[in-house]
Amino acid sequence: MMLVCRTLGLIGTQLQATILLSWIAEMDLPLQLGWESVMIFQHVDLNNQRLIDSTRHDCESIEMYCGYLLAELTKFFALNHAQANFGVSFAATDDLVSAVSTPYGEARGRLTIQIVEGVISGRYVFEKSIVSDDGKDIWRPIWAIRIGRYGNVLLGDEGVIEIDVTNVGPHSNAISAPAKSLLYSVASTPIFKR
Repeated sequence: MMLVCRTLGLIGTQLQATILLSWIAEMDLPLQLGWESVMIFQHVDLNNQRLIDSTRHDCESIEMYCGYLLAELTKFFALNHAQANFGVSFAATDDLVSAVSTPYGEARGRLTIQIVEGVISGRYVFEKSIVSDDGKDIWRPIWAIRIGRYGNVLLGDEGVIEIDVTNVGPHSNAISAPAKSLLYSVASTPIFKR
């Protein structure tokens, strides 16, 4: 600790160094030590460690429900009336990546699984292909669906509307809501970055 304090131009006690390092960690600031950047990492307490006790089962469950969702979206956009009204092509791969072609541009989706607010959950993020200021194609996140380990699928990051993705028909509002929300998000995002 004295080395860190001296490197920072401070000379003090170990207690002062501990207080300084704690403050830097709380502020989430990197320490600049010559050519290196040192981050301060804290111990993960037992309650947080318990959140990951059933990681494999939780992740498999989230992936299963995500697969149901993508299968239903694929069926919905393939319906004759959906093709006539929206003109969207939606395809998903076995690794839960989707490709979306719309009259408003191209989009893609992928699943990430992480701990959010103390719960393991999935976040299926859709991105739209846009053109950056320097003329390069880039992907910009435009919308997300949250998927819980018990099958609760919530539209958007705020998760106000929950849908059921198991045992639904292609004409179900449970599937038309995310389909139309996705298309709206693609349509309302400009192709050129402002």
